[in-house]
Amino acid sequence: MNQRDFLAILRHFFLLYLLILWPLGAHADCCKLVPHWQTVTTEHFAIHYYEGEESVAQKLMPMSEEVYETLTHKLGVQPKGRTEVTLVSHRDVAQSLSWSNPYRRMLLWVSPPLSDRPEADYHDWLRELFIREYSHILFLSDAAHAKFPTILMRRLVGALMTPSAMTPDWMSQGLSVYFQISETTGKSAMTEMILRTDILQKKFLRLDQMAGSQIDWPGPLAGEVYGGAFWQYLSERYGEEKIFEFIHRMGASPWNFTFNHKAKKVFRDSEGNRKSFHELWKDWKVALETRYEKVRETITREGLKEGTPLWVPQKWESVTGPTVSPDGHLLVYLATSIHHPSEVRVKDLTTGHERILLHKKEVRQFSFTPEGDALIVSYLSSHWGGSQISDVHEINLKTGHIKDLTRLQRIRDPDVSPDGNRIVAIKQVADHSLLVFYDRKTQELREGAVAGDWDHPRWLPDGHSVVVSGYRHHQRNLWIVDAETGQEKQITFDASMNDFPSVDVKSGRIYFSSDRTGIPNIYSYDLKSGHINQVTHVLTGALAPSVMSEGELIFQFYNGRGFEIRTLSVGEAFVKVENPEKIVQEHKQDDKKEEEIMGVESLPSKNYRSFQKLFIPNILTPKIVFVDGAFSTKVVMENFDPLKRHVLKGDVTYRNDNRFIGYDGEYTYSRFFLPLSVGYNDYTVNYGDVFDLRANFFEERRQAFVGMETPPGSHQFSAKYFFEGFYCVWNFLSDDGALCF
Repeated sequence: MNQRDFLAILRHFFLLYLLILWPLGAHADCCKLVPHWQTVTTEHFAIHYYEGEESVAQKLMPMSEEVYETLTHKLGVQPKGRTEVTLVSHRDVAQSLSWSNPYRRMLLWVSPPLSDRPEADYHDWLRELFIREYSHILFLSDAAHAKFPTILMRRLVGALMTPSAMTPDWMSQGLSVYFQISETTGKSAMTEMILRTDILQKKFLRLDQMAGSQIDWPGPLAGEVYGGAFWQYLSERYGEEKIFEFIHRMGASPWNFTFNHKAKKVFRDSEGNRKSFHELWKDWKVALETRYEKVRETITREGLKEGTPLWVPQKWESVTGPTVSPDGHLLVYLATSIHHPSEVRVKDLTTGHERILLHKKEVRQFSFTPEGDALIVSYLSSHWGGSQISDVHEINLKTGHIKDLTRLQRIRDPDVSPDGNRIVAIKQVADHSLLVFYDRKTQELREGAVAGDWDHPRWLPDGHSVVVSGYRHHQRNLWIVDAETGQEKQITFDASMNDFPSVDVKSGRIYFSSDRTGIPNIYSYDLKSGHINQVTHVLTGALAPSVMSEGELIFQFYNGRGFEIRTLSVGEAFVKVENPEKIVQEHKQDDKKEEEIMGVESLPSKNYRSFQKLFIPNILTPKIVFVDGAFSTKVVMENFDPLKRHVLKGDVTYRNDNRFIGYDGEYTYSRFFLPLSVGYNDYTVNYGDVFDLRANFFEERRQAFVGMETPPGSHQFSAKYFFEGFYCVWNFLSDDGALCF
């Protein structure tokens, strides 16, 4: 094939891409994956956002600089240049990522953490999210106290030289969680629940297990839960300055995996004895054993009220969200395990027969229709371009048919009204959420009251109001909201996590979970008198109550390996709780600060520019490959813009057996659904001693290619066209042994 033929094929390839495959990428526009991006800059950050995220970007601008001043002052580091921050909202999950190479960048999903997660006990979720990720970047890129040879290695390979990146999760993720909780609310009740139960059940994780690599519970959460609490213990015991000293020593040393060596130089007891992390872990475990044993003695003395097991899951399995049908015959719940994907199961409480209703779907809240013949749920669905959007669905329990009630609306936690005509749910909009009402007859969707964060709404017996868990004034309390007027009434008044409301139609009580004692328990609220009673008294944790029948509850009980389902006859309350009818004002100053932040006018934004970071080679990666009895050394450079619209890769290769210097280059344009790549390679192939002349023959090949591929997922497809030319053949019988053509 000559060059003219290659160019003709190339033209046809681009024509195919433009006319057929490019419009497929435009389909992702409904998920806002190809929007018009804007950028606002502060002194130390460049914030990239698109339509609908203006309020988040505006709030983040002064907040980011305030976090920068706080953390850099504590750590004693001053990063050069701006950190790239990208805001996205195409996934209804609370997630964030950060990297220190090829340059400092953060990816923040604009969605608050769900109320049943350890990180849900937040003060300001956006600020805590930013603290967590930026502290992670500072920890990874800290080289303020670096000396030779670390400085030399960083000069040669750039940001790739980050010794702190070679650390287990209990160290890297744990330190991020430590900075988050030290700057905000402290430990969450969910974290305390996991640690307390593991200590009392003699299942406390060893130091090597704290990285979260084990398959048993708490799995990947171990690095955050254990790591954050461990660093907080070290800070309280030895002082926060020792934490900073350890971070500086990690960043200054070129020797990876020498954690204990550095710990012994930093942490010493009152007698001056050096402490390794293994010894520090033992001290921490003893402190927790002493503390939690006192908790057990107190609760046991007062009397346990933990209910009766109804369904104990198999090993490595956990069940959540138990809900009983109106007639009391069916039980639905979510089962998760390492042995199978998430399953929504329905169990007949009369016959004991159980069946799987949904595969690979995680449902947080279930709602039966009044007739009990259908189930209303919400779950994440994947769409083109990697988006994951939550929508509401109706499942016929007889046929299993699924009807989509909403599409691409970011709606979750549905509940059906007593007459079956309306559905109340939560709609996520940028950094806040709305109560929305769906009419099952007209299929109309109406927006209701606005709040910071709503979760788990449930209809009251009158069919005109709903009870919902709402986050306001840096507290999560229960509110009653009129579905028509939006009038609100707060019914719990404390700084704890009041969540998962469930309504008993016959008794007129609202059951909910709260960690007001430091331990999650079930409570009841009387709609007539306004009195609150504590229903359970557990040592581990009780969450997500649901009314099973009059005077009987079903709830999820933490057993140390996950959650199991238990029942409880309510009967007489364990203890009555004071519920002053006033809002706690302990965060008034913080509210004022938040109002000031929200009132700051944004800096003039400008269109997103891809090429400012693209042509700066921030890292060089050295590689050595042994092949055919020889070695090949390679220096690789890769770079991309913050949105990864453009990706550049290049390398220079030296092969010692034929003294050949080759090179490779590739450019990828990935703004649309199907990324397009073009590249060029120059390399040699060793044919060996094919002519029995006691000399290897090498052929030089120069290869150009163009191709495209689908985004990564369960399956990935790619197509490439290569054009390759053969140029020279070498042998080493003589210096002029090159034959070129």
